[in-house]
This record gives sequence, structure tokens and C-alpha cells, in this order.
Amino acid sequence: MASAKQIDKAVADRDIAALGKYIDAGADVNRRDADGNTLLHHAARFGALELVENLVAKGAKTFTHNNDGESPWDTAVIWGQDAVAARLQDALRAEMKAAADIEKISYTALQQIRDASAKNGASEFHALASRGLFAQVIALAEKDGGFCAADLLEKGRDGTTVILKLAQQGSLGSLLKPALWSARPNDFQNVWLNVPKNYRDGHDYDGFVSGLRQAKLQSYAKPKLPGLGRGPKL
Repeated sequence: MASAKQIDKAVADRDIAALGKYIDAGADVNRRDADGNTLLHHAARFGALELVENLVAKGAKTFTHNNDGESPWDTAVIWGQDAVAARLQDALRAEMKAAADIEKISYTALQQIRDASAKNGASEFHALASRGLFAQVIALAEKDGGFCAADLLEKGRDGTTVILKLAQQGSLGSLLKPALWSARPNDFQNVWLNVPKNYRDGHDYDGFVSGLRQAKLQSYAKPKLPGLGRGPKL
């Protein structure tokens, strides 16, 4: 098996063939260098799609971050490696889905999650996102009146917000559902402004917000039954 020195030299030399041989010979695919980069980070930077495929097939984690807080997907985006970024996003989603399939959350309402955050002194929303279980939280929110801005702007023990954690997982698109924000469109705008621009690119923010506003206006235009009062103010 290759030594750490041999692997570091292959990375420095961008010797993709040598890295492939080391991986096939049993090198630790999740090993980190001094900067916290895994081999998947380096493969992403090189734009080495075949190497990325090999690493993913051998169990390289896609939801991992270097000392600068960048995932392999972030690295691919930063270096303009579009094909690799697309592949890593698919792998990241599969990794998150696999985690959710294995573990089910015990909460049956969003308020229970909020109460757990208050009790523990740390964001339970962030903890669930970190474990790849936020799809289940979203399913709860769709039935439970949607999110408040505070839910997604809470910080975890690592200092990152829930929304940043979801952005790093490539899960922003899963939040673009009217049922999650129709009651609080301004909260959605507040949350979205806290997402770094490189993650927001490619999402139709303006179209989604316009749809939310239109849906809310239409709800006000519906006839009210006598005795039920008027709808909330804009």
C-alpha cells in the first residue's frame, strides 16, 4: 500500500494515474492532508472525473469538508470543473438519501424539534441536517405550517447555520416548495439572503418568490365565510 508521502507527491505532481493505482491498491479514500483535503477534494480540483468515479465507488465521502469549510463539490465549483461538480452533486444526494433510509427521526412536529433545540442549547435542526436527515424535516414542515426563518438560521456547534449546511449538501432546491413558505414569504427571503451566492446560482429565486406572493394574494381574494373574520394583513 502506498505511503502518505507517496500519495502527497502524486497529488503535488497531479499524477492521476499513480493516484488511481494507489486507490486500487487499498489507499484510504477518506484520508485527509494537512489542509483537511481528501483525495476527492483533489480529484475535484483536477477535474479528474474517472478518479472521482473510482473514489466514490470505493466509499469516499462526499459530505466532508476541508479546513476552509469546502466540500469536494465546492472545490469542483470553485475550480470550474462542471462535469465533476455535477457528478459530485448526484453522489452527495445519494449519500444523504442513504443516510435518511437508514435512520428515521423520532419527531412528529416541527415544534418538537424547536423544543429540543431550546432544551439542548444547540440547534436540533442543524444536527439533523448534519446527519443527512433533513428531507424528513422538510416532510414534517410541509404538513406543519412551514418553516420560520429562525429554524434555518440557527447555528450548530461548528458555527455554521442550518441553511449553509443544506447548501453544502446541494439540498437548496428541496426548500423551494410553496408549502414551506406560503405562510411566511418574507422569512424565505431572509433565509435565502444568508446563502452564499455561489450556492444560490442556478436557482430561480425571483420566480419562486413571485409565485409565493401571487399565491398569497389569491388566498386573500377568496370569499370569506360570514363569521370567520378577515385574512392576515400583508
